[in-house]
Amino acid sequence: MQEQPLDLRRAMKAVKGHRALVGALCALGLAAGVAYDFVKPPLPAARALVLLPPSAVTGQPGQSPYTVTQKIIATSSPVLSEAGGAVLPPIGAQELRSRLSVTAPSQDVLQVLVHAKTRSDAKKLANAVATDYIAYVANSANGSAALLKHLESESVQLTQQVLGLQKQINSTESQLAAESPTSPAGVRDNSELNTLRTEQEQVSIQLSNINSQVVNAEVTNTQATDATQLLEPAVVVPASKLEPVLTAFLGALAGLAAGTALALGFARGDRRLRSRDALAGAIGAPVVASIWAKPCRTVGEWRKLLERSHNPSAIEAWNTRRMLERLRDGNDSQEALLRLLVFAGDSTAAAGGTKLAGAARFLGVDTHVYVGEHSALEALRSACLVANGPRPGDAAVNLKRGNESSTSQLSVSIEAVDEAKPHVGPSFAKSLLVVSAGYATAGDLAKVALAASDSGSPVRGLVVVNPDADDSTTGVLGDGTDMFPRVSKELDGQEVAAELRRQAQ
Repeated sequence: MQEQPLDLRRAMKAVKGHRALVGALCALGLAAGVAYDFVKPPLPAARALVLLPPSAVTGQPGQSPYTVTQKIIATSSPVLSEAGGAVLPPIGAQELRSRLSVTAPSQDVLQVLVHAKTRSDAKKLANAVATDYIAYVANSANGSAALLKHLESESVQLTQQVLGLQKQINSTESQLAAESPTSPAGVRDNSELNTLRTEQEQVSIQLSNINSQVVNAEVTNTQATDATQLLEPAVVVPASKLEPVLTAFLGALAGLAAGTALALGFARGDRRLRSRDALAGAIGAPVVASIWAKPCRTVGEWRKLLERSHNPSAIEAWNTRRMLERLRDGNDSQEALLRLLVFAGDSTAAAGGTKLAGAARFLGVDTHVYVGEHSALEALRSACLVANGPRPGDAAVNLKRGNESSTSQLSVSIEAVDEAKPHVGPSFAKSLLVVSAGYATAGDLAKVALAASDSGSPVRGLVVVNPDADDSTTGVLGDGTDMFPRVSKELDGQEVAAELRRQAQ
């Protein structure tokens, strides 16, 4: 299985589509961080400073090797085991180590920071760690002094041995000078001289090693005993004001990460179609227009939409004009019949269809809007009645331009269908499916297309409501076929309009 690279734009779109979830988890993480600060506030802390010998300073940037070694010693079990008994009840070395932080602000200073339940315990533990560390160093210095004394004694013995061998070498050389080299006595003395020189060389090597150990022991003893002292007794460290803010921020960050992960997971399993090409390809019908609308749920919201629909944007007017040109049958006086199918739960699509009719009115077309009987359109139907004035049994609104007459007429029927079991009644009108981007799956669209085809008025095209801003597709099918076939000249448009009105009542 090959891993697909992360598409940043798609990821951002997924997060934006689930921004309510991401925002909720982010707020929950923030609240959890704040609650954590209240339930478990930071423990009080105390700090003590220890001065190391001047020999620890190397003059080079960074910590010296000696300072690093002393930090390890200060956090070792022998030191912490003694320091843990400074409070009641005593705490073990492991627990104290979890509360302890030993740092080196400089090469010759160690900082001992201890957290405890109370300020008093924090000060006691910090002082105990510092003083026990100094005592441990002093004990180590005593051991170093004993070792140094032993090494110095051994160095004296080896020096005397070298000097003694040198005397024997000098005596043998004197005897060999008075003898013949080839005589038995000369051969014997020459062999003995070589042996003495070899022995002296070995002892000299041992003496050199011992002298090196003496020098190292002297340095160690000096560093351990010279000026290692408590520089500053333990003092309480003021609580940081940024720590609660940091905890809350980390909680919010964790919530944001969890929300983003969930959003990406939901987006990966989301089969709803968003692009124009995907919507068009699902049912083999082109996208004939795109429009932007807000969902309307109350009668008041629908009334405002009907009142403002006569002022569309330039893009909406242009899309509507292109659609109307395809709807014409060659006779401008004939009334065009258009049925807009929307999903019952897609209130945004119903608003988009209404705005589409309003855009047609803006272009000079005498437009009538008829609302179906589905309960999802009850608020729109009531708004149409109010817009026309109370007329029992009539659920249509006339959007013609005042008292002006127009040769172009458009009857728009808005009908809602259920997603699960869509039912579309018979009609002579041309059907368009109005759907919001990201609302329906290919299966949902296919069900509506099948129901419309069974009714005798197949879906000729789609109107996409609220397309994604970065959707650069057009939804145009490349087969060269006309999305709106011409109707027969034998069909009387007035009779069809009358039939449509009868169905809408």
